[in-house]
Amino acid sequence: MKVLKDKNGVTIEVGMNVLVPKGNKTDIHTYEFFGTVDDFDEDHGLVTVSDQDGDFFEIEANRLEIQKKS
Repeated sequence: MKVLKDKNGVTIEVGMNVLVPKGNKTDIHTYEFFGTVDDFDEDHGLVTVSDQDGDFFEIEANRLEIQKKS
């Protein structure tokens, strides 16, 4: 089993809150947003993140930043 890590080296788990960066030319989103990890594609290093509207986005794990619970 492959472990996916965020841009700071923190292991990503389903249910974690993450900051998704502004989209690049390969993304379907254009804005930075906070979302929740819903799934992984470990073979391709992708994380499925849902936003507050319930839309889903696949983002490279190393671009995400885990948000600590306050």
